[in-house]
Amino acid sequence: MSGLSRRQFLQRSALLGGAFGLAPTAVADALAPLQAPVRGRGPRREADGGSGGPLDARTTLAATIAKADPTALYSGLRAAAGEPFLVRTDLGVGPGAGRARARRSLLYFGQMSDTHIIDTQSPARAEELVYLVGFLGGLVSNSCRPQEPLTTQVLEQMVRALNAVPTSPVTGAPCAFTAVTGDLTDTRNSLELRWLIDVLDGAPVVANSGLFDQYQSVQAYPECTYAWHPDDPSGDIFGQGYGYPAHPGLLGAAAYPFASPGLRTPWYAVSGNHDSVFIGVLYAEPDWLDPLALGGNKFTEVVPLASELILPMFEPSPSTPQALEAVWPRMQPGPGIRGVAPDVRRRQFSTQETISMLLASPDVPGPVGHGFTPANLEQGTSWWAHDAGPAIRLIGLDTNNHTSGADGSIPEVQWQWLEAQLRAVSSRYYDPTGQLVTQAVADKLVIVFSHHTSWTMDNLAQDPLGPPLVLHTGDELVALLLRFPNVVMWVNGHTHANTILPHPSPRDPGAGFWEINTPSCIDWPQQGRLLDLVDNGDGTLSVFTITTNQAADPSTGGSGYGTGRLASISRELAANLWYIPGEPLYGAPEDRNTELVVKAPFDLSRLSDAALEAAEMERAALPLRPRRVPAGV
Repeated sequence: MSGLSRRQFLQRSALLGGAFGLAPTAVADALAPLQAPVRGRGPRREADGGSGGPLDARTTLAATIAKADPTALYSGLRAAAGEPFLVRTDLGVGPGAGRARARRSLLYFGQMSDTHIIDTQSPARAEELVYLVGFLGGLVSNSCRPQEPLTTQVLEQMVRALNAVPTSPVTGAPCAFTAVTGDLTDTRNSLELRWLIDVLDGAPVVANSGLFDQYQSVQAYPECTYAWHPDDPSGDIFGQGYGYPAHPGLLGAAAYPFASPGLRTPWYAVSGNHDSVFIGVLYAEPDWLDPLALGGNKFTEVVPLASELILPMFEPSPSTPQALEAVWPRMQPGPGIRGVAPDVRRRQFSTQETISMLLASPDVPGPVGHGFTPANLEQGTSWWAHDAGPAIRLIGLDTNNHTSGADGSIPEVQWQWLEAQLRAVSSRYYDPTGQLVTQAVADKLVIVFSHHTSWTMDNLAQDPLGPPLVLHTGDELVALLLRFPNVVMWVNGHTHANTILPHPSPRDPGAGFWEINTPSCIDWPQQGRLLDLVDNGDGTLSVFTITTNQAADPSTGGSGYGTGRLASISRELAANLWYIPGEPLYGAPEDRNTELVVKAPFDLSRLSDAALEAAEMERAALPLRPRRVPAGV
């Protein structure tokens, strides 16, 4: 133990214990709004330390995944070389050379985003309607990906991947929590939300709806040639045009019950546009669409009736409810519409109903509400703030425009709340005129979570049935956060891509915050992140970001369809999609495993090792608490 502090000894002991426990141009144009704005990159180099340790094999520090033959029409996947940390000093400050000996973890946590849990058999999934929306909006549709029946299995494998790294590969600190940054569901379907909660909480999962012994969806209907048919793709565009393989029996296996291990950490959630508006884009109150979601008729082709359904939501007006009501009596089986088994559990949910379901969660892994509290229901709000340890404030935002559109914004009432939260933990900040304000409050570092990114928050759509709202954009949010030096990172999703942007302070060289954008669990590369916020002991902080693949093997070989093999197949299917190019989503090396340096906003020596140790010991004990299954499952 010579040369180690008590805290370092505890961290390394925990680490050892954990070790055993369409046209290409059209596609590019459609994806362009989701890509990060081009910014200059600062100096980069490999970080010293942090790449040794028995847990690193569980992350992309040791091994990544790549196409076995990038030139093939359809390629399998293989293990590839790992990626070391790259130091990024874009904010204008670099850490000291001896920081590896002095660093101490302030907070280590996990993140996954855009889980897009999908009930493909629901009539409200409406794959052909989404194609129509894409056509009307001038976008390439991402409806009906071949991997859509496998979202719960991918989520289960992401849970396993994050559980496999319970202590930081950099510092040995125990994982405090996992953040899930929106698009929890795909179709605002109550069953989808139920399945997500069950996978994360460790309850038994039955990702099936309608008939138990018959898969009723476009993946099984031969006339739906726009969908991949795993039993026999020879008649669809995936098999005929792009060499997608057959996996007979996959649909039945995807709907078969399985047990999830559940996250070993507490988890927090924020909502995304797919949790807030119909199919992530369209204006319709949940109860307006329940006749479709709960009914027994499913669109399989674009027919005139489909256009009648979509257009009122695409161009909302006070007459939208009546226009939708006129459709339901005429929706009967016939050309372009199949009869399916109805299921009352497919009800569309509201944002407040999301919060109610999260509040009904058990205390293990917890926390009950997953960030939300009964006050959210009482006040009609959908944002939250909690403290993590002795010196960090977590803020979860609702950046969704609840009227229409995929992109986001923040209404004035939430804006005022956010500014008050930032003031409450900042002994020094700048007012809107740029004047420095000081006050006698205890400083806390701030981490912001949201679904949308700064460059996807320009949606100012107004509710045609409600009063006009003052809405704030992403650029405004960046400016607000930069007024508060204690904000050190903003963690989000939505774009399905690995992207990390620096936001330098206009007033203080080296200060500012990092915007960390993490890819989805549905599209390539199906990765999450681990993040360790570290005090370097030299007046700087480092944020270590570690990309983590879902845990399934790169190969899809084998017999039977366990959750691991189904998740492997999902990732391979996603890697070969021609209309969602994988390279932009994968990001550059400096968007994945990094050390992001920022000037410390206040004197971190005020935080005693004893206080940090106490918080870490409490976190390390969490997985030892007995797990109980929610009643009624």
